[in-house]
Amino acid sequence: MEKRFKSTSGRISPPPLKRGKQRPIVTPTQDTQRSAGPFASTPGTLSIFSWNVNGIAPFVQDYLQKPISAFFKPSSAAGKKRRRGATDDDVTTDSEDDKVKEATETGDPMKEGKASLRAALLRYRWPHILFLQEVKIKAGDAKTMAAVRVAVNDAGGPTRSDRMRNARGHVDGTGIRKEGPYAAWLEDGGPEYDVQFNLPADPRNAKGFGGKVYGVATIIRKDLMHRYVQSVRDVAWDREGRVQIIETGEVTFPLDPDPEAIPTSAGEKELNNETSQKDSAEFAAKFAIINIYAVNGTSNLYYNTQTGVEVGTRHDRKLAVHTELLREAHALQRKGFQVIIAGDLNVARNELDGYPNLRTWPHQHVLNRLDFNTKFFTKQPMKHISSRASYSKDAAASMEESIQGFDGIDTFRHVHGTERRYSYYPRGRPWGSSCDRVDVIIASRYLSDHIVAAGICDNPRDRGPSDHCPIWVEIGCRFIENRATPEQPRMAFHENEPRLLCSFQIMPNEICYAAPTLACYSSTARASVKDRNAIVTGSSRGIGKAIAIRLASDGYNVCINDIPANQKGCEEVVSEIQALGRQACVAIADVSKRDEVKQMVQTSVDVFGPLDTMIANAGIAQAKAVLDLTEAEFERMFAVNVFGVNNCYAEAAKQMIAQGTCRPDRPGKIIGAASIVAFKPFPLLPHYSATKWAVRGLTQAYAMALAEHNITVNAYAPGIVGTPMWDQIDAQIAEKRGVRRGDIFKQFVRENTALGRASVPEDVAKLVSFLAGSDSDFYKIHHITSTSELQALFSSTTYVAVDFFADWCPPCKSIAPVFSSLASQHSVPGVLAFAKVNVDHAQDVAQTYRVTAMPTFLFFKEGRQVAVNGQVAIQGADPRSLGAAAEKLGGLAKKRVEAKAAEGKA
Repeated sequence: MEKRFKSTSGRISPPPLKRGKQRPIVTPTQDTQRSAGPFASTPGTLSIFSWNVNGIAPFVQDYLQKPISAFFKPSSAAGKKRRRGATDDDVTTDSEDDKVKEATETGDPMKEGKASLRAALLRYRWPHILFLQEVKIKAGDAKTMAAVRVAVNDAGGPTRSDRMRNARGHVDGTGIRKEGPYAAWLEDGGPEYDVQFNLPADPRNAKGFGGKVYGVATIIRKDLMHRYVQSVRDVAWDREGRVQIIETGEVTFPLDPDPEAIPTSAGEKELNNETSQKDSAEFAAKFAIINIYAVNGTSNLYYNTQTGVEVGTRHDRKLAVHTELLREAHALQRKGFQVIIAGDLNVARNELDGYPNLRTWPHQHVLNRLDFNTKFFTKQPMKHISSRASYSKDAAASMEESIQGFDGIDTFRHVHGTERRYSYYPRGRPWGSSCDRVDVIIASRYLSDHIVAAGICDNPRDRGPSDHCPIWVEIGCRFIENRATPEQPRMAFHENEPRLLCSFQIMPNEICYAAPTLACYSSTARASVKDRNAIVTGSSRGIGKAIAIRLASDGYNVCINDIPANQKGCEEVVSEIQALGRQACVAIADVSKRDEVKQMVQTSVDVFGPLDTMIANAGIAQAKAVLDLTEAEFERMFAVNVFGVNNCYAEAAKQMIAQGTCRPDRPGKIIGAASIVAFKPFPLLPHYSATKWAVRGLTQAYAMALAEHNITVNAYAPGIVGTPMWDQIDAQIAEKRGVRRGDIFKQFVRENTALGRASVPEDVAKLVSFLAGSDSDFYKIHHITSTSELQALFSSTTYVAVDFFADWCPPCKSIAPVFSSLASQHSVPGVLAFAKVNVDHAQDVAQTYRVTAMPTFLFFKEGRQVAVNGQVAIQGADPRSLGAAAEKLGGLAKKRVEAKAAEGKA
């Protein structure tokens, strides 16, 4: 079955756009050398490259007496690709022998049959640091290590033919020296490099495809090495040759190391470090730069290094590596380092990058990706999710401790946004059809304004004999170029999970598209919300209190509001917020009265300053049969739930516009409380349901009207939440039906939620935190529910968005066209394809959700989207639950396939 899955032509992620081959790099001349400067990389920046070479052998052939072979050898690359189905346009064909002849004449070392590390450094413009992964050198192979050290500083080896001399220049028969086109950079202008290795010491787990060992190498320019680098070290938790860390002293920018002034003693090095701290430095930082080659998350067994006992799978180890790497990064940050993680992480972050086709099953892709994204691109606290340890029970116990996410930046996406560029990672696929960017450079968020440039060298000539593309980043002074402005907005991609609902809102029986915002924020928009100011109405208890405390935890100063009867509760919430180190104040007001709302806004502004966020949370509820309602009850319900929301929306908008603080990269946020009954009314809540439908319409109108002022307006729709308001509803309905208190609430939960549990206020607060933060800057005119949806939505045909496309599963084989286009247009966390599940599978699917607490699936009815669990999907579901759900769903499908096959044989 697994073999059949791997043999399918169907992709797990949408295919990328076709790309043309990039133009060859211009041959360096004296003019280009001068324009590039003596260091070639952008002047004043720290240039870091990372490259999975998939075996160092092709790069050191000329430095060893006995040539060694490699799986990806340049001489055989064309034949291998041709056998795997690539087109003539995608590979080097036999007819391209003339180009080899051209290489002989021009001496381009990357065009020759054998690669050159020195030439690669030249082509990458003499980077300060080049990380290599998967070098495949055994720990005791001193000869190959020495050859690498020679190769990075010598364009040719002892056995080089005359062809290489053409690049460097040579003395002809008349005694006149002829300079080759690369002579200036290869000899006169090229810096020297130092090489450090971390090779495998683990005899059981450090071998991969073809039995080749792993190992990483770090190549550092000597001028940087001697002036700034304090250490290059391994880590205790890695014995497979996967991790190296460079630690520097304080590096000042603009960076200006002098390659001619390499210190010869420790005293001279210390003196240079002191004198390099210029008074005019615009930016200075200590760096910890991590070179990593992460294990791929397969089902192959993983063993205890000392005992040889099986302790899990490589997939388990991959998740453990995520945790260990995260802990290492936090430890470095506590020491004052700005952390950069670069290498082959063996995980594609989102649908723009695809899923790596690394012989893993879909649920492993899902779990790997969610775990990676959660740990490295969010700040949320979490535990290690694998139940199986890497080395010992003690290690497993330590991983049960909660740890906060790294909150890093994907440097490539930070600069290039949603540009559909993919690393050329072929695995036998022709040029342009691969979409797996598993090589990533992640930077501390502090460096967001100092990422000068970043990219992927996806030209085949840049890639050389490897099947991975080099990736790179330049760190320097404040980033000015390539930034979006109000006059020239640039579509930006956010570093966290893919967007949930980019430009459509959720309605019971339709998908209603709204105009997307014009990329209303720059690539640096995901900034901290520290010292921003918010008002939360109805926040003395329940959902409002949870929202206020969550926003304070995020960094907001919060104005607490409620009616006079609840002033004591407001003061208690203020005390809790102040205990978190944030500012808080109380503004007593009845939101149904416009003048009191206006005074509430003014109070917040007087205490904190400009208003950034308004949460119109205050509301009331009442359970009563529609024919028993009085006019006064209708008026009171609408006064608070509709007029109150409108008053908050209007006064907040006026204040935001007047203060002039809303920008495309920092919009004002107005958020209102809707309800699940705004999508499916409940008979005993008629006037309450009507008010929440009104909030939906009001939110849409305000969103469209305020967009031009850089203010976003959204609504959240709590479902069945354990709050005093629901206690009141439960008591009123119980009295009418003559049942015990609590029974109605339990019945609602049992019958109307797939998870089998009620929400808590903190669940809703997480969603509001998202809407109030910069993560949601793209969201406009959205109503996001925060409850698992009703089983009643299942009908004769139900569409369920699954996290993988199971081509081996007949019930899930064909993708509905209406959703195929939707999947390609909108980013949905955990959802890349829409599989059709017939009615006989619906109950199994519902049971899967309930048992595994898997709430991130979209539901469709008769070709239309009807529901989504926004709260959990946006915040990121527990990866363990997601993986279990995907695995179970896949298992159900596989069983049906096997049963059907058995019937066919019978």
